[in-house]
Amino acid sequence: MSSFTEKLDEESLKFFNDLCQQPFSRQGVAFLNAYWDEIGDQADFVYSVAWEVIQARFILNIQTNLSHSEQYLDALSAILCLVC
Repeated sequence: MSSFTEKLDEESLKFFNDLCQQPFSRQGVAFLNAYWDEIGDQADFVYSVAWEVIQARFILNIQTNLSHSEQYLDALSAILCLVC
């Protein structure tokens, strides 16, 4: 059995490999863009779950005094791009 990447043309394989190197939030945006026709009616749910995760991580960040604000802003920015 062959992997799905073996079935991609050169341009698609490059896009896939480049996307794999991106932050998770940007991978999520790419996934939602690719499947928006199928899952677009679930936008409110996707946003609410993502927002809860962002809030929980932000609180953890404050409690543990870690500085990952750039990652949170990146995630928030990606989510806001989905709903705007």
